Amino acid sequence: MVLSKMKHFQENEKCTQLKKDAAWKPLIRLFRRYLKNDALSKATCDRIQDAPIGKQGQLLCEALEVPRELARKPRTQLAVLMMVKSHRIICKKQLTPGVKRVMGRHATDIWDNYYEIFNENSLVQRRQFFSDPLV
Repeated sequence: MVLSKMKHFQENEKCTQLKKDAAWKPLIRLFRRYLKNDALSKATCDRIQDAPIGKQGQLLCEALEVPRELARKPRTQLAVLMMVKSHRIICKKQLTPGVKRVMGRHATDIWDNYYEIFNENSLVQRRQFFSDPLV
């Protein structure tokens, strides 16, 4: 009797255990939601949205007060653009053609590190994301 109860408990325990990294995805998504919805005023967002797509990353860096040494790098500007404006520059889980042209050689890197991290991620991807000076 005791053995059968122990076995039942062990089987149920396996079903209710959370994966060790289960909390990361919600935390990462909340970080992006904060950037998209709360970090900037509506007026600032509207002003940035009216600018050409090639200039929006730079304007977002300025508005979010990204340190100057990071903000002047095109990769940083594109990464911020991806995190804050992904809902406007992605269609059917792909970069829009105009944005892909603007990102040029950075497109794959930016996609992997600043878009995929919010959907599918692993320990290696999370470490890379959180060790990035921008984050």
